[in-house]
Amino acid sequence: MTTWRCLSAARRAAAFAASAAATVGIVLGAAHAAEDMQKIIEGAKKEGELIIHIGPGKQFRDARLTGFNEKYPFIKVHAINTANRESMPKLLRERKAGIYALDVHHGGPPNLLRVYIPNGFLAPLRDAVVDPAIMDDKIWRDGFADGFQDKDAKFVYAYDRTPGTAMHINWDKVSKKDFTKIEDLLKPELEGKFVWHDPRSPGPGFAVAVLFYMNFGEDFLTKLLQKQAVYTNNRRQVAEWVVRGRYPIGLGAANDFVQIFEKQGLAKNVAQPPHNWFKLASASSGNANIVYMDKAPHPNAAKLYINWFLQREQQQQWANITERVSRRLDTKPGAPGLEHVPGQQYADIFHHKYSATIGKVLALARDTIKAERDKDDN
Repeated sequence: MTTWRCLSAARRAAAFAASAAATVGIVLGAAHAAEDMQKIIEGAKKEGELIIHIGPGKQFRDARLTGFNEKYPFIKVHAINTANRESMPKLLRERKAGIYALDVHHGGPPNLLRVYIPNGFLAPLRDAVVDPAIMDDKIWRDGFADGFQDKDAKFVYAYDRTPGTAMHINWDKVSKKDFTKIEDLLKPELEGKFVWHDPRSPGPGFAVAVLFYMNFGEDFLTKLLQKQAVYTNNRRQVAEWVVRGRYPIGLGAANDFVQIFEKQGLAKNVAQPPHNWFKLASASSGNANIVYMDKAPHPNAAKLYINWFLQREQQQQWANITERVSRRLDTKPGAPGLEHVPGQQYADIFHHKYSATIGKVLALARDTIKAERDKDDN
């Protein structure tokens, strides 16, 4: 009995010591993080500027910047409020000339993965994250590291994973008797009723093509691409045609543009297809990916912004303004009906694990579609 009591006491002492050590480690880690953050703040004050690509539209400006200047008034923010396709040529020219004029970039994965990483434009995101709490696996859907879209899990970080297909149907103009499943798109009854954001370029229409390929196979997608669809690279036009019923089925009708018409009361019977039409549903980051630019001209301001933006409050702001879903599990969806359905399988098609599929679908779309490509892209 005495021996058992001694062992029990020893175990309790060891457990207490381990717990105390862990607590001390956490406290010291937090202290070091606070010290590092203070150094970054002082450095950012000296830099005084932040150059950031936030994407087109007031919605993205508000979702990604509101509150930052109030908290850090000593930083003058220069926001690039254009589509990546417009800003990328300038970035390529500048980089070729040895000019480094961008600190942080928000955008969709295709160009970040296929252009920015191979050209060495990006620095590891973890180098910018000072607050260790941000990398806590428990607060992120599928863990912190699963947000990285690149195979090395270093550069392109998705902070959003919103269920949805970027496909919308105007049920005022489409009979529910004719359209009960995705395969019905091949039926004669739906001939001439859909517009497609051109899947030969990265964007919501291409995302739909990949989703079709993954769920219904190459033969189905090939037959669909061979039909006489209307193709455009104008995202707003796709949404408007669906809402007005000119082409009541929109493949690549991006939700942010449909929302504009919904708020005007013009899309009352426009909806995405049910999740159960797909075995593997889409839960995509869209353009909600953040990168830390290599040789950033204002590295401290960039780090300050990244640590600010990945906090719970800013991620909830992002979700609320854009009506999307942050990967942070301590936030709520920005609109009803966006919750991940228990038991449903989801895929973020731009995650590196699907890179081979992406290449196949892009080649298939470019080889199959004979229509002239639209130069307009917004």
